[in-house]
Order: sequence, then C-alpha cells, then structure tokens
Amino acid sequence: MHPALAHILRYKKPAAPPPPAGTSYVAGNRLASITVTCTSDTLNGDPPALVDGDFTQGQSPTPPYGSTYFVDADCSAMRIVFDFGVPKIVDEAKWYQQYGSQGQWQWYGSTDGATLSTAIGANFELGAGSEYPTPQVMTQLNGNTTAFRYYILAGVSGTASGGPWVIEIEFKQT
Repeated sequence: MHPALAHILRYKKPAAPPPPAGTSYVAGNRLASITVTCTSDTLNGDPPALVDGDFTQGQSPTPPYGSTYFVDADCSAMRIVFDFGVPKIVDEAKWYQQYGSQGQWQWYGSTDGATLSTAIGANFELGAGSEYPTPQVMTQLNGNTTAFRYYILAGVSGTASGGPWVIEIEFKQT
C-alpha cells in the first residue's frame, strides 16, 4: 500500500462536540426524570405515558397509538403537571396527539407544583396544527430564562376532546 494512502485510511474524523445545552430536545423514556400528574378531570388512561418515549404503545388497534386521552369537558380547570425533580429551564416543547384541538391553554412555571406562579408566553390552542406524526411545536416557552422544577400546562377556556389519543410531549431544556 502506498504510504500516502495508508495515512488517509488511518485518519478518523473527530467526533462532533455535543450540542450546547438547550439546543436539542430531550426525548426517549424520561419516566425516571419527569413525573407527570394531572387534576382528576383532565386525562384518562396513563398520563405518565406522555414522557415514556413510546410512540407505539396503547389501546388503539391502528396507528397512531396512545394510552392517554382528555376528558370531554370544559378545560378551564384542567392541569397537567410536569415535575422535573430539579429546576430546569424549558424553552420549547413538542406535543404529539392524534388530531384536533383541546381548547386554550397556558404554560406556567411553579415552585410547588400546585401554584400557577409565573405565566410563560401567551395562551395558545393546544393541539392546533398537530396531527400525528407532526407535533405542535410549543414556541410559547421561547424566551423562558427561569429554571422551574414544575411546569404546569393549565387549561384556560374551551373544551377538551376525548376523541384523539394524546401520545407524547418532548421538552427542549437546560
């Protein structure tokens, strides 16, 4: 073998550095790092499945699959609480559901998981523009620079629909 060719064959491209914190989504099974709870009249099924990373589980015989769905009701008293265990800065999220809208919602940061302490961004229509496999990208969290242990997705107005499966949520966090 020619010496110049041997040098080329031995060359290994250096590994790419990891992306800076907050520039990519944390996906996959996050059951050990995020606890999901909700008020009793919010979700039926298995709310923790929203962070299990499994897009194929569920009770439905045909894709998309899910094991969680909203209660058909006024969403103004509904709350979904995401407990990260330690304070994190979340500045975007992706919401995956089968289809449809769930009314108007608002993100809040909280120090105790119950108090709606700090509104983050504007109200938005939950599920708008998402039809699995296309997620709703929740840019309402863009610009958040405060670390919270708890992030609460709180219903504001309108009606949640029990028809579509709610499949997964992913967070961009630091």
